[in-house]
Amino acid sequence: MAVSSGPRGRGRGRGDGNKGWSNIANARIFVVALSLVVLLTARRIVINGIRPAEAPVPVPPPPPPQRCDWTLDEQHYSSYYEDQCWKNFSVPNWRDVEGASRAIYDDGALYMKSVIDFEEAKRFSTYLASVVSPRTLDGEEYFVGNLRDPDGRYDITLDPREHAPVMDMLNKVVGRLKPTLERIVGPKGQLADFSLYVTCNSSAQAVHVDACALCCPIKDKYESRMEDVEMVYSDEMMAVLKPKYFENEKQGAFYSMFIALQPTTKEKNGVTFTYPRTHRAFAWADIPGKKGGGEVPVDYLGDFLAQNYQRCEPPLNTGDGFIYNSKTFHAANANPSISARMMLLIAFQSGPDRRGMPLGSTYSIKKDFVKPGAIFSTQIKKEPDAYARDCMRMKGLRPPAVVFGKITVDKFPLTVDSLNEIVAS
Repeated sequence: MAVSSGPRGRGRGRGDGNKGWSNIANARIFVVALSLVVLLTARRIVINGIRPAEAPVPVPPPPPPQRCDWTLDEQHYSSYYEDQCWKNFSVPNWRDVEGASRAIYDDGALYMKSVIDFEEAKRFSTYLASVVSPRTLDGEEYFVGNLRDPDGRYDITLDPREHAPVMDMLNKVVGRLKPTLERIVGPKGQLADFSLYVTCNSSAQAVHVDACALCCPIKDKYESRMEDVEMVYSDEMMAVLKPKYFENEKQGAFYSMFIALQPTTKEKNGVTFTYPRTHRAFAWADIPGKKGGGEVPVDYLGDFLAQNYQRCEPPLNTGDGFIYNSKTFHAANANPSISARMMLLIAFQSGPDRRGMPLGSTYSIKKDFVKPGAIFSTQIKKEPDAYARDCMRMKGLRPPAVVFGKITVDKFPLTVDSLNEIVAS
């Protein structure tokens, strides 16, 4: 036992010194090897253009949003008027009250050449671009989130009291259309929108209406008054009312007008399109499987519009415009360019002298030009038109909120003094 155990003890004792020197040598070799590895790695990093993880490549800030280009196209294109919609949905003289109002009642959309004279429209465009473009370019102040598909869309309310050219243009446009406006919304029709609508780098809008149209089925409401119904489609999901439904001077209405302030085409900067005559199309019956009914499936609606109505997106020259019923289906095409598409928006709604409420606008107008109101249940019950009653209820508010315009058709032409007096009243 002593022989076998002794050498193991001595052996460990003799080897401790040699192994210590050996460990030091090995450590030196390891340090040298590690240094070589680090140097070679660093050399490879430099050669390959890769930086060490300890120094990550800085991420550059995102580029600023592309700004609108306000350079105006000053050309007039006579070829624009070869579009079929100019032939089908315009009248020889839009100042003729009978012809213009008849087209608006029948078609729900009317295209008008030179609502503003070409030269004065160019001057007005240049003025607006110089006044409002810096403010628009500064950020989100004029970005309106409640616009449908709002990306790339700006809504700039205009105040005639601040800018004489704006007052002059509002008086000119309303003055030229005043007899027609008195016919379609009445002398007490209220100014509900007055703004500059601008798009650039914008996507396409979904097809929509501005007022309650396909909100509720009308079959039950009109079965006892079929003289108002022009036709019911074979699948009995949709029906069409006769124009006299809107021609009725007691019927509430809302009409919007856009005037192009530069040449506007689908290909260049995304002209707004309409489906004329769709203002008279309504859901006729409850849709199977939908509790409460009245909602027309989007896929069905798209096919229905394509199969039965003409899509109109005629090009517009500077100063051209169109007016449409708020129940007419429409939308804006995409404007993928940086070219600012400027449209002057003027809209009127019928006043309290007419039954029903138009219900449908973002009310792009100076807030002191309008006042809030409400429709109470007693007023809804007194409404003789069942369709209008249902649309009032579908606002979902208790009581339903409405907006009344202070500036009426019969107050035109305006002055700064008269406008201040109206606003203060």
